[in-house]
Amino acid sequence: MDTRKLIQQTLDAFNRHDVGAIAEAYDRDATSYDPQYENPLRGRDAIVKDMADFIRAFPDVQGKITSPILVSENAAAFEMEVTGTHNGPLVSPNGDIPPTHKTVSFKVGRFVYLTPEGKFNSCNRYYDMLSIMAQLGLMHEHA
Repeated sequence: MDTRKLIQQTLDAFNRHDVGAIAEAYDRDATSYDPQYENPLRGRDAIVKDMADFIRAFPDVQGKITSPILVSENAAAFEMEVTGTHNGPLVSPNGDIPPTHKTVSFKVGRFVYLTPEGKFNSCNRYYDMLSIMAQLGLMHEHA
């Protein structure tokens, strides 16, 4: 599978909120770093549950790739923007955050690594948690 096509298909599934189609893109033993968690998510089931929880918290969430997708042998990097309204409980390491009904928009840097079979083996996301919490009215941003 073409790496750019896999990334776009997975983003399309995310935008449709099709968790089953998202799951198909990941290797069973995949990992995912996310700044929200102390340790990387381990295994396709944990990664997909995290995405399902996020979609539940932001039921209108949409993502858009905002940079070229840079591809090298078994890896790719790109930037995207994610926008959604917090209308469901947001799972966090410290417990669920009740809906604030506020809209957030944030940039995400993504670095993905693929298995020889063309599945995501590692999918790391980098974004500004402080900005998201401030947009939700949960804390103030400091310069």
